[in-house]
Amino acid sequence: MTSGSSPVDWVRQRLGYEPRDPALFAAALTHRSASGPNNERLEFLGDAVLNLIVAERLYREFPDANEGIGRAHV
Repeated sequence: MTSGSSPVDWVRQRLGYEPRDPALFAAALTHRSASGPNNERLEFLGDAVLNLIVAERLYREFPDANEGIGRAHV
């Protein structure tokens, strides 16, 4: 993405997706360090959902593993 383009423009061009609410979509993709509105409050929810997906995948891929695998035994 170039400095002059918006996240909405990038999504339209690269993915061919047209958000229903471009302003909300842009806010959701804007980090709090950038000027303008952002939707950082959803970051917590997004992180939680990602953690759930990764945890479920690991649980299914390694059903016999325990949390001590990969750690040095002291």
